[in-house]
Amino acid sequence: MMKRFLCLVLCLSMVFACTAAVAEEDYSLTEKLQRQIDFGNGVKGAMQIAAAGDSAAAQLLSCLNGTTIEIRSIKESGGDAFQLYLYTLDGEEQVGLTRFYGDDENLYMSSELLPALVLTYHTGGDLMDALSQRGEDENPNWLTAAWRLMSVPETVWAESWEPLLEGYYADVEVWLADYASEPQVNHTAGGETVMSVRYEIPADAVKAQVKKLLGKALNDEALMTLVRAQATDDQQFTYLTPGLMYYYEAAIDAADLEGEIVLERDLSTMGKTIGTAIQLPLPASSGWETLTMNQDEDLTTLSLTGSAMSIALEMETASSSQTSSSYSGVIRVIREDGEGKNLAAAFILSRVFNHSVDADTREHDVTTWTLNVATDASVSEDEDYMSFEPVSATLMTHIHSKSAKRNATTLEVQASLNQGKEQFVLAGSVKTASPWVMDQLTTEGAEDVTAMTDSYLLEILGSMWSNLMAQLPDAAVEELPDAVDEATATDMSVATVTDATP
Repeated sequence: MMKRFLCLVLCLSMVFACTAAVAEEDYSLTEKLQRQIDFGNGVKGAMQIAAAGDSAAAQLLSCLNGTTIEIRSIKESGGDAFQLYLYTLDGEEQVGLTRFYGDDENLYMSSELLPALVLTYHTGGDLMDALSQRGEDENPNWLTAAWRLMSVPETVWAESWEPLLEGYYADVEVWLADYASEPQVNHTAGGETVMSVRYEIPADAVKAQVKKLLGKALNDEALMTLVRAQATDDQQFTYLTPGLMYYYEAAIDAADLEGEIVLERDLSTMGKTIGTAIQLPLPASSGWETLTMNQDEDLTTLSLTGSAMSIALEMETASSSQTSSSYSGVIRVIREDGEGKNLAAAFILSRVFNHSVDADTREHDVTTWTLNVATDASVSEDEDYMSFEPVSATLMTHIHSKSAKRNATTLEVQASLNQGKEQFVLAGSVKTASPWVMDQLTTEGAEDVTAMTDSYLLEILGSMWSNLMAQLPDAAVEELPDAVDEATATDMSVATVTDATP
């Protein structure tokens, strides 16, 4: 765990400093910020953390209450090198200067809190691989590419992806027809006529169809151009090379999938799908038996069943638009083996987005996420279910900039987490600034964190924290302010002149 923690710290520093550019010509404020960082503009800012409560985490973080952490970051224009500095100020003197630096292959950390010690971590160009500690002989992790695909904006998906995928949808419909049962005509409580169709598809037939569609897709240059943009070079070579189709076919044939995939669809009299259910058999080696997914208008249900436990998620879309959305539901964990208590947690998740332009022609994008979780009322008195204090969390991001591409972009963040007496708050602001010359930082003698024992890593973290506590100036305030309005108090004069050039 200690290795994974330090690896995560190093990797998150790289994420902060090396945000990737987005390839749209007409881009949002978020994309403008990303482009400016990728071009080589610096980032300056500050953040504060506040914590209260009796837990170990709250007691530990409360030592930082009232402390402002300064942020300086820059990425090499057109390259992968980056530097991120974190420190506090005692008057004009920097305290606890900690540096994260490197490129997309290797990450380093050095700190005044750890004299004569440099830590390193090899990522191999993929943070997800690094965090999962993939072996050198294993294929690159595909999760980063999947995440980027899931993050493609709806408008871009509709305009660029959907037209290219229509032919594949049609192929699947033709294929499914061979496995369709006789439609059953039913009537809903509201009197609507519904046709229900059931498909029972052997696992071997699914494998054959996947191979057919994959072969078509890999030779579809228009589609592959979009897909490659979401993948690293290693991912492209391993998963998107037509010449390796023989390998992909062998891997699909070897997949541990047996039995039948069951698909059920409810259709309106106009042929529109109004409900879908899929049941997938899972490999015995996974410890699970089946995965079931149901989509019925605005209600989505996922259930995972196994011999030891079952997990179910029910989520309903209360509202959804470009400016706001709201979801509610319940997560249930049922212990089939009788070990431990069951869990039933109700949640409400909402998002509100607002875009505006003020009198000074400055554009503002404000997005607020809120999450509330509590014990499901239907089991609140059941002794077989665990109870817990309600949890509430918020995340607000405010990005603003004048319209010209050269104008600096500011990102303000406020986040909070509350549960009973436990309270955690983070507030900060960063702003793009004119580039500066990157420092020459040492990498000699760096110690690889993956080769360290957990006890040694714990000792390093303990020493770093103790040295920080000893060097921190007395806090000037007791509570965290509502927001950090400027990139940093010491850069007020700089912030007014640091236009950023994309």
